[in-house]
Amino acid sequence: MASSKLPLIVLVHGSWHQPDCFSKLQGILEKQGYEIFCPYLPTNSKDQSNPSATHLTDVAALHEQILPFFEQGKEAVIVGHSYGAVPAMI
Repeated sequence: MASSKLPLIVLVHGSWHQPDCFSKLQGILEKQGYEIFCPYLPTNSKDQSNPSATHLTDVAALHEQILPFFEQGKEAVIVGHSYGAVPAMI
């Protein structure tokens, strides 16, 4: 029973993590009515498909992934865990 007054919560994972590290927290918050989005950061690719990725690559990817939510008029709270705070704040 999500309320349109609740902000979107964006959980940005740290180094050596994947978005699914937030699965337990995501479930708890969704039960309280929050919409949760856990974007993927390219620098944490397990297959090293982009070995030249930097924090700026992560910033660009994060912006690209959350922009559609802002275009829908949603407000968001962005929470960066450890390294995830770097692209979350830029």
